[in-house]
Amino acid sequence: MPLLLQSHRNPMASCAPSIPFFPFFPSFFILIFLTHAPSVYFKLKVSNFVWVQFLEIV
Repeated sequence: MPLLLQSHRNPMASCAPSIPFFPFFPSFFILIFLTHAPSVYFKLKVSNFVWVQFLEIV
């Protein structure tokens, strides 16, 4: 954590703590997408299947 230690010593480098979050944020978003996308896709497939069955019944 050299950036965080330098920002504490140097008051002018107030934007230094926000720099490490930029490479971290896309990977965090991709992780959320990969963990939530299968369940959302499954729900959409199930709802689509139920809707098709409903249309066939009617």
